[in-house]
Amino acid sequence: MKRSPSTWSPKTKNAARTIKRIVTKKYTQKKYRSYTHSKYHNIRAGKAPTHFSAIQRRMRTHPVMVNVPLYRGVEAIFPLPKNFPTKEKILANGYFVNKSFTSFSKSRNWARLFSELSPGSFPYMLTLPPGRYPAINRQNFIKNRLESEITLAPGIYTVNKNKPLSNNGNIRVTYKPLR
Repeated sequence: MKRSPSTWSPKTKNAARTIKRIVTKKYTQKKYRSYTHSKYHNIRAGKAPTHFSAIQRRMRTHPVMVNVPLYRGVEAIFPLPKNFPTKEKILANGYFVNKSFTSFSKSRNWARLFSELSPGSFPYMLTLPPGRYPAINRQNFIKNRLESEITLAPGIYTVNKNKPLSNNGNIRVTYKPLR
């Protein structure tokens, strides 16, 4: 005779939670790998909603604590999301909303490399302060040793009103996730 979940013992309930947690993590790791490799543009464009929702759910339930500033190098050669503004627009408006995932790096040099790929573009870098973010740490989540990338959930980036630009011209922003 099969017992209903309400009559399970505490050990059985704990085992079921552990199994569910492991299966959910493996499922999300597979979706995140495809985001970082082959399906990047489809997921950003909303053509793979199961991938998007699985990754976003993981970000919200397991936020990442970052103890160093995060950097995002932006330049005009790569296809940016349609709503990703120019440096002048960000500074004029004081904020921008990004409805897709955004990749930041713990390494200023790596972000600078992305922002300076083409001499004809108008590169800039966004700088986020250390903090706790709904994100995935690529290095820890899928065991990637190449880059210390942090992928943030969709959110609102607000320019720091006290000091909008750092000494080297980076835009200092704060982040608030979309709900």
